[in-house]
Amino acid sequence: SVVEIEVPELNPYVMASRIAAALRRGIHFRRVGFWALNQIMKAGALGAEIIISGKLRTERSRSEKFRSGYIPKSGDPAMKYVKKAVAHVQLKPGIFGIQVFIVQPNVKFPDEIEIPEEKEGETVAEGEESES
Repeated sequence: SVVEIEVPELNPYVMASRIAAALRRGIHFRRVGFWALNQIMKAGALGAEIIISGKLRTERSRSEKFRSGYIPKSGDPAMKYVKKAVAHVQLKPGIFGIQVFIVQPNVKFPDEIEIPEEKEGETVAEGEESES
């Protein structure tokens, strides 16, 4: 069965295909990159990165990166919490590659420490029980 995506801006495959479609229509790559990045961040992502590579302005191939927020690049958090997608689009100058990395809004990183608030009555009761 086909299910509609709740927030398509937080799905990297959807955003990569939207970027590819915009490039196919002839919209400038920098405008498309910043537009997609703003859409992703407005949807509530903790971080996002878009890489568009190919013959962007000249015959020499290069890549342009658009980043916002927090994106772990290595280690376990990068593998667990970063969703990524790759898309390719054939244009007149050649093939453009599009990579989209998104950190979802509900992610709890291991370096974030959460200290629960203590109530005065509970701390005294716990201290007395541990001494007995």
